[in-house]
Amino acid sequence: MATKEYVSVKEQARWIREALRAVFPGVRFSVRSSRGGGAVDVGWTDGPTVAQVQEVTRRYELEGFDGMTDMRYDVPLVIDGREYRGGGLILEHREVSDTWRAEILRELSEVCDREIPDPDVRDSGYWETRLPIHVDREGVCHRMVDSETEYVSDLVHRVTAQRSRL
Repeated sequence: MATKEYVSVKEQARWIREALRAVFPGVRFSVRSSRGGGAVDVGWTDGPTVAQVQEVTRRYELEGFDGMTDMRYDVPLVIDGREYRGGGLILEHREVSDTWRAEILRELSEVCDREIPDPDVRDSGYWETRLPIHVDREGVCHRMVDSETEYVSDLVHRVTAQRSRL
């Protein structure tokens, strides 16, 4: 039978930080226990996808959340015959650099042969612009018929969700 031990969110964050450094050595992560102490916030810019990071962070998940019942629940973690409880939720969030966003916007512009407004210029129309492009599961952009359009911001999000930038 496993020995049960309580682990703090701070200790859980340390485990996650070490694991991410080992798996993604060139990527700079911010791994912190949240202000309220109930979660570990993991943030980074560009680099691996959220799904790739979650493959690492889920190994250290000690708590989950059920949206149907609006309740948190314990996820026991067993390492070397020891059962760990406590910790908190793990929240991953990836930022997209201005450089990468600009590259994606150029790509979208080339695919649909149309200029895209600058998102950094106020009232440029960026947030209202729709393009006839579909992003597939590999993050590849395909021109569609003009009647099937998506917002540029959604397209950028889809591309970055599917592509790693390691």
